[in-house]
Amino acid sequence: MAALGSLRLTVGLLAAAAVLVVAGTLAQARQGLWSVQAEYFHAWVVHVRAGGLAVPVFPGGRTLGFLLLLNLGAAAARVRGRGDAGLLAVHLGVLLLLGGAVLSGLLRTEYRLRLNPGEPAARLEIPGQLELALADAADPRAPAVLVRPLAELLPGRELNAPGLPFAVRVLAFAPHARLVSRGPGREPDLASAPPGRGPGERHHPAVRLALEGAAGESRELVVSTTFGEPRTFVSCGRAWAIGFQPRGVSQSWALTLGAFEREWHEGTRIERASRARLRLRPGGAGEDREVVLAPNAPLRHAGLTFYLDGPDPAGRGVILQVVRDPAGWVPYAAGALLASGLGLTAFARLRRPAPRASTSVECPRRAGRTLGWILLGGVALGAWNLRPAAAPGGFDFAAWARLPVLERGREKPLDTVARSSLLLLQGRQGLRAPDGAPVLPAAWLLDVLHRPERAEQLPVFAVAHPELRGLLGLPLPEESRLALAAFRERLSDLEAAARRAADVPRAERSAFEEAVLRLRDGVRWHRGLAASATAPGDPGLLDELHVRGSAAAQNPAPGVARALLVMDEHAVLRFVPPGAAGGGWRSLGAAWRETLATGRVDPLAAAHVAIGRAWRHQDAAAFNAAVRSAAAAVQAADPVRERRVAFEARLNAAAPFDAAVVLCALAVVLAAVAWRHPGGAAAAAAYAAAILAFLLLTGGLTARMWLERRPPVTNLHSSALFVGWITVAISLGLERRRRDGLGAALAGVLGAGCLVIAHHLTLAGDTLEVMRAVLDANLWLATHVVAMSAGYAATLLAGALGIVTLLQNLVRRDRGPDESLHRPLVALTGLALGANVLGTFLGGVWADQAWGRFWGWDPKENGALLLVLWNALLLHARAAGLAGLRGCAVLAVGGNIVTAWSWFGVNLLGVGLHQYGGQGAAAWPLAGFTLLHGALLFTALRRPRRDAQGARDDGQAARSVPASAA
Repeated sequence: MAALGSLRLTVGLLAAAAVLVVAGTLAQARQGLWSVQAEYFHAWVVHVRAGGLAVPVFPGGRTLGFLLLLNLGAAAARVRGRGDAGLLAVHLGVLLLLGGAVLSGLLRTEYRLRLNPGEPAARLEIPGQLELALADAADPRAPAVLVRPLAELLPGRELNAPGLPFAVRVLAFAPHARLVSRGPGREPDLASAPPGRGPGERHHPAVRLALEGAAGESRELVVSTTFGEPRTFVSCGRAWAIGFQPRGVSQSWALTLGAFEREWHEGTRIERASRARLRLRPGGAGEDREVVLAPNAPLRHAGLTFYLDGPDPAGRGVILQVVRDPAGWVPYAAGALLASGLGLTAFARLRRPAPRASTSVECPRRAGRTLGWILLGGVALGAWNLRPAAAPGGFDFAAWARLPVLERGREKPLDTVARSSLLLLQGRQGLRAPDGAPVLPAAWLLDVLHRPERAEQLPVFAVAHPELRGLLGLPLPEESRLALAAFRERLSDLEAAARRAADVPRAERSAFEEAVLRLRDGVRWHRGLAASATAPGDPGLLDELHVRGSAAAQNPAPGVARALLVMDEHAVLRFVPPGAAGGGWRSLGAAWRETLATGRVDPLAAAHVAIGRAWRHQDAAAFNAAVRSAAAAVQAADPVRERRVAFEARLNAAAPFDAAVVLCALAVVLAAVAWRHPGGAAAAAAYAAAILAFLLLTGGLTARMWLERRPPVTNLHSSALFVGWITVAISLGLERRRRDGLGAALAGVLGAGCLVIAHHLTLAGDTLEVMRAVLDANLWLATHVVAMSAGYAATLLAGALGIVTLLQNLVRRDRGPDESLHRPLVALTGLALGANVLGTFLGGVWADQAWGRFWGWDPKENGALLLVLWNALLLHARAAGLAGLRGCAVLAVGGNIVTAWSWFGVNLLGVGLHQYGGQGAAAWPLAGFTLLHGALLFTALRRPRRDAQGARDDGQAARSVPASAA
């Protein structure tokens, strides 16, 4: 029992499980999810095919899970005493989770149900399983006369059914076949083929049948899924159809689709909500009832759970995912045990007194005063930065930029449109005219909207790829940003190249093809902005309509309605909000088409036309008057909208995250000064700079939450901001304890790093994007992403302490690393493990509510599991005496690599349900991050260890606690 419950065995099993998860996840990119699940995670042994042979190379998921189950059970049996209650609960929770996974895998059954409007359905399809079906071709709705599973299609077997006027005999069958032609007029031969392994490959069973009628007629027929449709033939004077269909199970109840409703975010094809209205006819004497199925709102009936999967691509109905899982309650019970165990363990740890760092420096009174003055000055500077900016040239750009529009389904100020568009086109918000003069984002957008001929002269398109410049007939100068006018004549070549690139699968596109598609999309966006306020081919059309006013409805010029329709179809901005009578946002083209129809001029549409005319004539007074008129119209229509949009514009101008980056960098510099000259005010100044950065991050995140009306994490950009906020907060706590500048330096490095990552994630456009139906308004998802982000932050901070430890081991030849770093490193790893376990569990609950399965081995789920395994590996290695200070530091630095791979790397694989988070541009930075950490680990492991005493102390401590104390 002692050997079976050994911590060393636990460490080995955790390491093997981490290797298996990495190998299996990488294999999913080329083999697909389902094949890898069967060959890696649900197998006893992983095999590699070599020369037609399956060579066993590694234990599979079932083997490792079974061994971990035995190891954890033996360890839990050895737990003694009230002080180990938390550890006991954790072990029991993990045991229940693993046992539940095994039980669920054995008992769980998944089906699909296709529903068409008005047609009762009671036959559940089993995904991935087929059967042979023979039916009357004259009545497709009639039940099949003959149905046989593939297992019964044995050569020589007779397939008979009551009332069938002819005999069916199997001549040959291949579960994976390719058809070989034998010439015209003859049925093809069957040739065995290897089963499909890639993501897009399928299995194609085929069977050769002999059909023998009572009158002596006989014929052969080959049936295969390769044909796509059932084979039809005539026998005994009737038409028949035979083919493969999904294997099904008939039920006593029936569901009928009444209607399938979908709602879209206004002006987009992004689904905001969907629902299926069904009528359930229960089996037995129950009464029919109406039910509504929606994302995250399943139906439970007769031991089955029904989930809305989406519209049926092959029909006009919907597809439901149906799950029967008698062990579905087990993960929830395991989660409750895990949560209670981790909570008890954390509480016990917090009650222990924490020793102060041996190198800490007490903050003198003079340094405390310095801290206070710096904080006060920072707050004053922030308040000064929020003042209204001066209007260059007399134009009130700030007031115009606060006007609301609808773009990509979200109400936002024109300032956000200008800034996000420049980021999308050129990767930065700054812009200079050809003469070198700076151009404000608002001024650039005004030119695009109202002076498109001038906007085409401004260099806003990033065209750096040499092949792309060659396609456009451009030289290779040092400046990589070009104006649209520079390659307008070659746009047809760009469109042709983009069409070819779009036909290439995303995972196989070259850098040139990606650059072509980005530039094509940028040009389309630029032209869509221009069409939002200027009629293509007739820049003065709206001015003419504005001058005529309501008289424009009388005898409009030929082609006016058509020009306005073209504007409406190509516009990406909608300037006119819903009126008192309701309706949606309207583009200027739609608003003026309404004027032609009714004779009524919308005041906001008229104000925007006046703004454009004043801008074209560079009349500042008229421009400002028209902006005030537009603002008054917005205020009168919806004061709440006006305040919210104006607040977003002021938040853009304040740029709290940019200021936080500067303060983080300042904190690092001041911390370095404090290390060089201890005892002065530099440490307090570094602390103050980090506090100011934290306050800016807090304010920015709070503002984003208020604007989105959602939790802090909604996409990759917001996750980077939130991770940065947590790392700065924890680092400030560390600095408050140590007062030696280390916490301030960590806050600066990690905070600035996360903010830089967030900045590069803004290059795709607006970061306050609307949410899809399945991701919106779900408690489990919101708490899942917050908990996972907290786990990322704690793991990164532990890794940063590991880097400091390894660098000290390399630099301090006489003393070695600071042993006071060991305790916070381990504590942060424990915090990360708890957050990751909680986040993974909450993600499983969300997946269970949304898709009907708690765990599906999706690459993103695998990344979360890998992070849990790695942090658990570090803690168990320390408890087993296998890792001292340097060993834990090495594992913590490896945790940084695991975090980066889990956070961004799995999104690059292009498979699974989390492809919406993909960031192809992250591949090179991720590779550089991994190489830098790998180089540090390689260098550190080659140097002699300088923490031998610490390692012995850890080993002695490990031997003094129970073997299960991980």
